[in-house]
Amino acid sequence: MSNLGTSKELPENEVSKDTSTKDLLPSQEIFATPTNEHFLTKYSYHDLNYLEHEIRLVHVFNKPGSDLIHGNLLPPQKLADISGKYHTISYCAGSAKNTRPMILQGLEFNVFANLDCALQETLAYWSTTKYSEDDCILWIDQICINQHKYVKGWNAFYDLLECPWWSRAWIRQEFACSQTAVFLYHKEAREFSELSWLQAICHSDLVTNPHHPEKLFPELSPSRSELKKEMKTLTNRHYRTLETCHVARFLLLQKTLLGSGPIECNMDFKKLVLDARHSKATDPRDKIFSLLGLAHQGYNITPNYSKSNTLSHVLIDTAIKVILFEGDLSILLHALQLAKAPSCQLPSWVPDWTSSTVSTLSVFGHSENFPLASITTQIRRDAIGSIRFGRSTDGGQNTVLLVKALRLSILETFCKELPSFGGKRFILEGGGRPQCRNEAELGDEIWLLMGTSCPYVLRSTEKGYKLISEVVAIDGQSPQSPFERERHRMRTGLEVLEEISII
Repeated sequence: MSNLGTSKELPENEVSKDTSTKDLLPSQEIFATPTNEHFLTKYSYHDLNYLEHEIRLVHVFNKPGSDLIHGNLLPPQKLADISGKYHTISYCAGSAKNTRPMILQGLEFNVFANLDCALQETLAYWSTTKYSEDDCILWIDQICINQHKYVKGWNAFYDLLECPWWSRAWIRQEFACSQTAVFLYHKEAREFSELSWLQAICHSDLVTNPHHPEKLFPELSPSRSELKKEMKTLTNRHYRTLETCHVARFLLLQKTLLGSGPIECNMDFKKLVLDARHSKATDPRDKIFSLLGLAHQGYNITPNYSKSNTLSHVLIDTAIKVILFEGDLSILLHALQLAKAPSCQLPSWVPDWTSSTVSTLSVFGHSENFPLASITTQIRRDAIGSIRFGRSTDGGQNTVLLVKALRLSILETFCKELPSFGGKRFILEGGGRPQCRNEAELGDEIWLLMGTSCPYVLRSTEKGYKLISEVVAIDGQSPQSPFERERHRMRTGLEVLEEISII
């Protein structure tokens, strides 16, 4: 098999526009291909035996007296039998509105105009090569794949994803730790190594972009109304399984990264629980306990299913043990990014690991946080002797985070001159313009906490401070840069630090 690349595109004014997708914008053509209703009423594709790895090939040729490309589909063949005996064409499909006819199986068949151009050039080149006396046998996606069978295929895909197995919390550990995983589904058996196609689909834009039948087929004829109905059903299934697809994607990727050998369980608990946020559990505490077999043993988190060990107790105890093991306060970013329900009674510094909603803050228009990967050895040194835990005023569980910190400024004025990218921007007394979450208000304070990589916005209350937001950017810079001088003074004892309570 070889690949014939072509790059020439046909001018739009030379292209036939007689297709059913005539009013589509290119961004809406997620599944659009040139219409071939007449061809499909006269010709039926032969089914492929996927167990035998069969594919379809097409013999393309020029016919004397005809300006059109001609082609005949060959019977399905095993890939192993024809390896090295066919070629493929790599081309830019272009818009499904722009088509040219060819003759396939003696019938008119609409192809992408760019494909027609690619075929013309391929046959011209073919006649000059050592293959010129041989038939030009090609694999071409638009012709060799039964493009009108995808609704059935996508429904089968969603059938698989709708199995509750994917979303159960405990299966992540069971699947990841298995040295040999075999999937049994509808009396079929497949080893994990045979499911690379499923992982590819779960990672593809075809899954993250929904099917829009009204956009794909804006003016369907009565004969195609059934297709529109099927597409609407497909769209509904897409939205129902989108969350499960995210779960499957992380699950399959995790297994791929871990491999099939003995599993060394030393993973970052915070990353594990974030990747598993869409998983389901009858007991919400299992969203913590089900991942412990994959996490580093140093976290020292022990499952405890006693009634007195409530979910809030589990979440607070887990947060404390994460801080003690990791030796820094990077967990504060997770406490802000995992959205908490209005009724949530957790301390502001404790992440709600049972939440499936991530609340990211856009930095310069991009959904990312600079501080996430910037915990350094020096920051961990800063945390030594700077962090401890205290009981709440009611004498209950350790719910207060006490940390040595330096107050930098108070948010006194909103900034309207610079974009805030979905958050809020303020003007500080010294002229800096920090970008924060929408929850930040005038009167809130910016603090540098020992053991953190960025400043934080805190709100003073009678019982202590509440965590409100990270500072993600100041005057178009990463938040670390403007405060390096203050950090150095904090480390060397040139600044007087306060021990503050975060509740």
